[in-house]
Amino acid sequence: MAGGTLNDVIVRLYDLVLQRPLATFKGDALALLVETIAFDSAIWASGVHRTNTIFSIATHNFGPVALMDYAANWQPHDRLRSSVVASPGQVLRNEDIMPVAEHRASDIYRRFCAPGGMHQTLGVATADPITTVGELFFLFRGGEDAEFSDEERTAFSTLAPHLFAAWRHRQLAGLLVAGGNDGALPMLTAYAVIDDDGLIHASDALFSADVARAFAGWNGPLLPDTLRAAAAGGRTTHVEAGQRFVIRRGTERHLVIAADRSDNALTAAERRTAQLYAEGKTHSAIASKLGLSGSTVRNQIAAAYQKLDVHSKVALARIFARDPS
Repeated sequence: MAGGTLNDVIVRLYDLVLQRPLATFKGDALALLVETIAFDSAIWASGVHRTNTIFSIATHNFGPVALMDYAANWQPHDRLRSSVVASPGQVLRNEDIMPVAEHRASDIYRRFCAPGGMHQTLGVATADPITTVGELFFLFRGGEDAEFSDEERTAFSTLAPHLFAAWRHRQLAGLLVAGGNDGALPMLTAYAVIDDDGLIHASDALFSADVARAFAGWNGPLLPDTLRAAAAGGRTTHVEAGQRFVIRRGTERHLVIAADRSDNALTAAERRTAQLYAEGKTHSAIASKLGLSGSTVRNQIAAAYQKLDVHSKVALARIFARDPS
């Protein structure tokens, strides 16, 4: 292994999140990584595995001609790529999936890898289990006998999750720093960074699961139609099946947060009143049942409408019918 310790590289990697612009972040991270694991060339791509869509790509000594050749002629024959995509988080070498002699007898090795100085490969992928939005990261060495060691594979296994998390945080950072944070954002425990078309570019592990619960049959990578329309229309919140989504627009990228369950945003008193109203009770009946004044009932219902982002009794009833707890 090269000079930098794993802990040192991890600390410096997260320092890059607020020190480097989005456009250079991956390249800066590659320059940091080579201090710990020596490699001659590398490629780091982000996108949608299911559709083979690329959002961004960073390379080190891997030119555009080689990229186009690979995409046009060799990707379907790349067994290592298929293996790392099928096993997210697992770092693999060619020799981990086939005998070395078999790999070196293959067309992809003889006609693409060897002429391009890619005799040794270390690869890893990650993917959201629902949307398949994720990362592909490969390191290459030119020497036929310069194998990546077990120690280096273990080091890459340790570093890869931090590389991917730091990239996600870098995409998020500009949206949190810019544009007047009014303190109204919920905790970022389930969030996604989207573009103008509602396409998810990055998300944490909880976001897609929350969206899939609210929108039956959804599997991304585009946001569901009504949530996408809310984001495009400048809405700040959207409620679906009792799940509240907070939307914060940036310039080219936007933040969507799956906040706490929408009915949990109500106080206990507001929830009791809103649920009775959703069940069809009149203001006077609710006031009598709960021992409240008519104005208090009206104020609590108005607060529930605002917090839940609903505009009719039907919409209110739909929330409580789907989440009756």
